[in-house]
Amino acid sequence: MKRLLIPLIALALCPPAHASIDIAKIQAPKIQRHLDAIAPLAEKGFYNAACSEAASAELLIRLNYSALTSIDPLWADLYANTMALGQNLCGPYHPQFN
Repeated sequence: MKRLLIPLIALALCPPAHASIDIAKIQAPKIQRHLDAIAPLAEKGFYNAACSEAASAELLIRLNYSALTSIDPLWADLYANTMALGQNLCGPYHPQFN
């Protein structure tokens, strides 16, 4: 019974690699919408809202990082740029951008 139960539990806890890539493909447009919203908000002086958008984009990229970089390696550069942008908008003491 244990021989059957352990692989089933492992399969339930660890989705196949293609599932994470499928999820990343769904998340990519959401990330882009967050990134596109940053500049207009900052131009209007809504820095807290722009900081929130940068934090949301950073979180989604971080959660899907390995799948996104397997789809396109440029996501690594985008993550670094989002971190730098977040530090500039939110300040160096924001817990998400340290």
